Formats: sequence, structure tokens, C-alpha cells
Amino acid sequence: MLGRCLVSAYKKDNIDIIIVTLNANTNTQRSKDTIYLKDYILNNYTSVSLHADIYEAFQNFLIENKEIYFKSFPSSKISLSNEFNNIKPFLIKNNSKISFKINILPILSYNKNIGEKIGTFNIYENDFLLKSFDINLLSEIKKLDFNFYFNFILKNLI
Repeated sequence: MLGRCLVSAYKKDNIDIIIVTLNANTNTQRSKDTIYLKDYILNNYTSVSLHADIYEAFQNFLIENKEIYFKSFPSSKISLSNEFNNIKPFLIKNNSKISFKINILPILSYNKNIGEKIGTFNIYENDFLLKSFDINLLSEIKKLDFNFYFNFILKNLI
């Protein structure tokens, strides 16, 4: 004999919760299990928008690494993928540590096209990867000529 099942949906603030209770022995047990799970989530998790934090971390990366990545390709620009613009709030366990890690190609070689993936922006809750965004080129990188390298060396010697 199959137990009792229940699908429940709750919404509080920015948190949408869907709970599926399967194979309960009684209607009372099914309801208790569902309420327990809902209360546990509401008491131990928070809806967090990380959009501003991600944007700030990415902009800081660009500033801090300008010399490393973009000095030799001064007209090149990079951006987070379009998916970043549509990011939804995350359901984060209370007291969790959120961190970001940016992985990007160590050398941006020439002949790269607009939109090409050159790295990832990763979001972690403690050590668990929550989300990863591609980092893409907004401008192409063409093979640089002798004049560019000559001027680049000359500027750096002075």
C-alpha cells in the first residue's frame, strides 16, 4: 500500500518553497513533516541578492589586474555573460560564507573574437559552488604589429 503524498508551495518575502512529502503513514504525519520542513527552511535560510556584490568584485578584479591582463591589449574589454544580468536571489544557509573566485586565461593571446569565453566567475557558499558565469570578450584581440610592441617597450622603459 502506498502512503499519503502532498505537494505544498509557500512564499515568504523572496523565498519560494515547494515541498513534496511522499509515503507518509497518516494525513497527520504528512502535514507535520511538511510544516517541519517549511519551518526549518524559513528559520535556517535567507534569500540573498548578490548582484551588487558580484558586480563590485568583478570591477575590482578589472582594476587590480589591469597591468597583468590588459596592458598589452589596451583596447580589449571583458564582461560577465548576459546570464549575470538575469541573476535571481540565492537561498543561503544562515551564517554561510560567500566567496568569489575569478579564473581567467593567464595570457590573452591575439586572434580572439568578440563573445569568446576567456574565463569564469564562480560564486561559492562555504566550499560549495553555487553558480558560475562565463567571462567573455567585448572586443576582439587582433595580432599586434611591430609598432605596437615598439611603443609598448618604449613606454615601459621610461
